[in-house]
Amino acid sequence: MLEAIHAAVLDELHDHGYAGVTFEGVARRARTSKPVLYRRYRSRAHLVTDAVLQSAADQTAWKQTGSLRGDLIALLSGLADQFERFGGDTYLGLLSEADENLIGDALETVGTVNHEAMLDLFDAARQRGELGPAPISEQVAAAPVSLIRHGALLVREFGAETIVTIVDEVVIPLLKAVSGTPSS
Repeated sequence: MLEAIHAAVLDELHDHGYAGVTFEGVARRARTSKPVLYRRYRSRAHLVTDAVLQSAADQTAWKQTGSLRGDLIALLSGLADQFERFGGDTYLGLLSEADENLIGDALETVGTVNHEAMLDLFDAARQRGELGPAPISEQVAAAPVSLIRHGALLVREFGAETIVTIVDEVVIPLLKAVSGTPSS
């Protein structure tokens, strides 16, 4: 049943945008009733957040390329694709309607997944000798994702070229400086 609800929410988002997602529309698509949805979700923001987080979790795998640059581009491209798939209006709508607890829980879930992916990426780069041994702070580790989020939500025209520029001109120089990578 939960899979059907998630699928229905994503279909409603695709067809009507965040503003057009209703409990009635989701119930109809999921072949359930509004009371069933209201017992599980107290608001549209909770309903949509659950579906978006589950879908994003299903899509978080990124393909290792064998280089720091390639791995960063792959990971950040996947994140940008997620933002694009759901649309900036969905995220902005969620932020405007979500209560403090929902925002905190969602940010913690997303932050944990993204942070773990970044740490895996950094470890692989260290093993290949592309990063130095110095620790990378949480703020620096979060910077690449923050730049993607900023671009996806505020700039809105955000393509592969922008991701490459961010990786080449901001993220890699920052990571090498912070980790103490020797100059080559």
